[in-house]
Amino acid sequence: MPVQLSRMHFNGVLSAAGNITVAGRARLYGSVVTGGTILSSSGGTLEVWYDHDLSQGLYRGVPLVYRAI
Repeated sequence: MPVQLSRMHFNGVLSAAGNITVAGRARLYGSVVTGGTILSSSGGTLEVWYDHDLSQGLYRGVPLVYRAI
């Protein structure tokens, strides 16, 4: 089921069972996990910044999980 998230900056882990299509500019600080591929639509870019603490299992703040449907 496609989910559209507009004009967002994301901090944490973005996980998708299928493909991720990026339309426009998205910025992510953390990591991306996908069961498919990351595609670009209309010149979209996904900027990913590595978070060393997250790779060690450390998450600052309240770890919340939201399922976007």
